[in-house]
Amino acid sequence: MRNNRSPDRNSVQAVERAADLLFALAAAPAAPALRELAHAVGCSTSTVLRLLTALEKKGLVEREPLTRRYSLGPRVHALASARSRGADLYARALPHMRALRDQSGESVVLQVRAGDQHICLAQVESRHEIRRHVAVGQVFPLTRGATAQVLRAFGEPARGEPEDTPPSLADRRARAAGLPRGLAAVRAAGYAVSLEEREPGVSAIAAPIFDAHGAVWAALVVSGPAQRFGPTRMRAVATPLRTAALAISREQGYRGAYPGLAEEAGQPRLASAPTAPGEVRRGSRATRSAPQ
Repeated sequence: MRNNRSPDRNSVQAVERAADLLFALAAAPAAPALRELAHAVGCSTSTVLRLLTALEKKGLVEREPLTRRYSLGPRVHALASARSRGADLYARALPHMRALRDQSGESVVLQVRAGDQHICLAQVESRHEIRRHVAVGQVFPLTRGATAQVLRAFGEPARGEPEDTPPSLADRRARAAGLPRGLAAVRAAGYAVSLEEREPGVSAIAAPIFDAHGAVWAALVVSGPAQRFGPTRMRAVATPLRTAALAISREQGYRGAYPGLAEEAGQPRLASAPTAPGEVRRGSRATRSAPQ
């Protein structure tokens, strides 16, 4: 009989079955055998074996060599830990985001990095009728914009991207306004800006959030309509933004200095203040959905 299912549909079904297997393993009172798992998800043993083998290669499933029974693998715990870490960050950041929204008058967004992308974890919208809006859960590439610059400047560069690139029009506009652009300038200032870089009429400023180990995987962002939120207003928001990002970082256990904010925030200038990605790892409506 001819198989009329498209390759895309087959791929989706394989993902769904793999997810069902992980759910079955999580719900099992004891490590199940292959036939038990096949019965639980309603598939043939050969299909389930192929899926389990693939999941095992990714560390999501483990097989006990002697009993040949299956259990969840170590990378499932890593996923759960990351989810918990995001929830903790959200709870810590929300009061600071609300205060920063009231102080700046613009929308405040919490972005987290996921590989070569970043995701909106939370947003506190401006009270203005015309305001910036980003959907929670929306995913963006780690290419252009203030958020991308901050995450790349204080973390790992995007894959295949050199550290130094020729200045873009957005770089030249920001520098002409006396605002930091380029990874080195962003590391020194402790924040990055975007002047209508992604979408006409939308500007933003972003600052890094450090964890207890000095790593940066999140950023705090203030954004709004460029007509109202231009270079002058962004300069005024830079210190409150970094102060809020520092407060969140402190609540995560970070004890280092914050770039560009030493005397202003009453913190000492420390020689260990992060200045490069490697060092960090050590120690609408102008409603727009694209990140800035």
